[in-house]
Amino acid sequence: MKNILIGNLIKKKSNEHSQSLLFLRRYSDKYLYGKYDNGVQSGGRIEYVRLFSIIALFILVIACINFMILSTAKASKRIKEIGVKKAMGASRKWLIVQHLGESLLIAYLSMIVAVVLIVILLPQFNAITGKHLNFYYDTKVTLFFLVLPFLLG
Repeated sequence: MKNILIGNLIKKKSNEHSQSLLFLRRYSDKYLYGKYDNGVQSGGRIEYVRLFSIIALFILVIACINFMILSTAKASKRIKEIGVKKAMGASRKWLIVQHLGESLLIAYLSMIVAVVLIVILLPQFNAITGKHLNFYYDTKVTLFFLVLPFLLG
């Protein structure tokens, strides 16, 4: 109701007959969305966040391609093992499950190592940079840490 009163007050006090648009924004959003041109949000620090997110995604794609190439090379070195298992009666399905299982295990172990490194090195990073970054756990973060290695593996 206060917005309506403020809007009416602006219309009464304004000498021009133009339409004024009021909007509310959290003060914490000013840090990321702080640049305006003619009353329209036109950037701010959110552009850096988007740029670094794209770079991180690009690095992740390169790492996935590298992981697939190394897994293929490792599997080609294990051709004798696969031949022996097939001679012993292992089915194709079992061999696929074995290789995918190893790939998922490596992905989950690497995620665990990454989280442990974050927890250990974040205080030193904060001390070096003079920032105060936190690593917190909630259901979305936990779900992300469970789903991402499955997709990558």
